[in-house]
Amino acid sequence: ILLSTGLFVSMFIGDSIIISGLKKEKKIAEKTTEEVAAEKTDIEKVMDVVQEVKEEVGVVEKKLANI
Repeated sequence: ILLSTGLFVSMFIGDSIIISGLKKEKKIAEKTTEEVAAEKTDIEKVMDVVQEVKEEVGVVEKKLANI
């Protein structure tokens, strides 16, 4: 189990590095403070949407449980 988990993580990290290289994304150390702040804001917005979806799924699950 540990071997397969390690393999999955290494593949995920490797793929994300390759994809970021293809997109010509900068490393965090190379980004300016404004770029980091803007990215943080974007991530917070996405997290808010994810939270809303999670709440909606909870409501739907409750409704389905009552049927």
